[in-house]
Formats: sequence, C-alpha cells, structure tokens
Amino acid sequence: MKSQALSPAPDAPAPGVASHMPSLARLLTEKEAAKILGTSTQYLVKWRFRGQPVVQFIQIGRMIRYRQADLDAFVAARVVAGYPKGGNRHD
Repeated sequence: MKSQALSPAPDAPAPGVASHMPSLARLLTEKEAAKILGTSTQYLVKWRFRGQPVVQFIQIGRMIRYRQADLDAFVAARVVAGYPKGGNRHD
C-alpha cells in the first residue's frame, strides 16, 4: 500500500512563512484602532509620521493595519498609578 502525501490544512502558512505571522483577517483597520484607543484616525497618522508616541503598525503597500496585541501593549505602557498626594502632574 502506497503512502499518500498529506496536503496542508487550508489555513496553514505557506512553506517558508512564519506561523506566528498574523492573518490579514485579524488585523485592525485604522478606524478600528482609533476607536479602541479613543482617538481619531488623523491622530494615528500624525503619530506614525512623528514616531511619538510609538504605536506599532503593519504597512503593506499603502495599507496600514494594527494588531490588537500592539494596541494593548501601547495602552499598558501608559498606565499611571497616581500622583503623589497634593501633587500636580503639571508641576
């Protein structure tokens, strides 16, 4: 009996492509990312060009996409425990 070669699963990455790469279906649009961050798409554009604050993104041609994990990391890095008693953050 001959052994048959198994074909890869339909959602399996192509040979040579890292399996940790996000699929395009799970990437967020600029509009979705802006909504999650509570800002506008115009601010995301400004942030990308200025490089501050750094919100990681994926660029494919002219298309810009965001990963949920990168947005989560961006927000987590900005958690403030509080200001000292009587302190003012603008002092």
